[in-house]
Amino acid sequence: MEGIWLGAYRIHHSGETPTITPFNSILDFSSNKVIIRNIDYHIFKNVDTKTIENFTLENELLIIGNDTLNVKNVSKDSLVFSYYADYERDIIFKKLKPKTQKKLPQIANKAFELAGPNYLDSLDFLNDSALLHLGNNYNNDNRVSNWTLYTYKSFNFLILDDFKSTTFLIEEYNNQEINLKLFGPRIKNFKLTKINNLTKDINLSGYWVSPFDDNNNLPVPPPYPSPEDSIDSQLYLKFEKDSLFIKQYNEIKVMEWKLNSTNRFIYFPLNEDSINEIWKIIYLDSDKLEIEELHKFYSPNEIKKRTFKKMKNGW
Repeated sequence: MEGIWLGAYRIHHSGETPTITPFNSILDFSSNKVIIRNIDYHIFKNVDTKTIENFTLENELLIIGNDTLNVKNVSKDSLVFSYYADYERDIIFKKLKPKTQKKLPQIANKAFELAGPNYLDSLDFLNDSALLHLGNNYNNDNRVSNWTLYTYKSFNFLILDDFKSTTFLIEEYNNQEINLKLFGPRIKNFKLTKINNLTKDINLSGYWVSPFDDNNNLPVPPPYPSPEDSIDSQLYLKFEKDSLFIKQYNEIKVMEWKLNSTNRFIYFPLNEDSINEIWKIIYLDSDKLEIEELHKFYSPNEIKKRTFKKMKNGW
């Protein structure tokens, strides 16, 4: 049993059909001690989850501290446990083969295609924690989630922290590709391939308004005659090099803005809700901008589409 074992998944037998969920933990057995580490995905940020316990193995019972596990199966590369008091749930660990320690790959501020068995998505690692799913058919409920890199001894891991909290073992990599391994009922190989800009540099500078009157290239006049309704409700934007001025209802706020690695999304790195709001550029030419306002938690009916017209003389 000595060696390092990665928690691969859990099987819950209590329903009509078994369900499988991730189990992100490490067991490191050596002599009569075991080191237990919870994989450092986002909810454990800056929290030390390392514990060291004595363990004993008697017949089919593994006793770690105050916990008792039933050893259902053990082989050279797999461990299957169930809690002694809960035989309706199995926990499966996979043994990690020793490897030479390498530096962590440089992933932040880059976009990659993630490909694996029956899976294809495009991801942009916006900074050292925020992850943007570029594809339209992403498999989770949020276009924006968190990510992190985690190291234990000679092993490096990439954690995509959506509700599934997927943990990949990082294998070989170079400047263009990163080979990953995902442990589950079947071991699957994935690959991250770097994406260069999908579009050329784009120019958003200047003044924009939405909605607008197509006939005379002017903002739609405010409603009449209620004084409350007469306040201009249009949305005005002014893009400068690093700052975006947003004006609506006679109020102005200023935010830092950036384009993602593929020049297809606008995000706001210093905004308190920056990982909750992303603007996808649907169309852009010299006088028209069409965007989708995307939020971290949304239903399809809550995606807002806006079309802006370039204003020649400012607000």
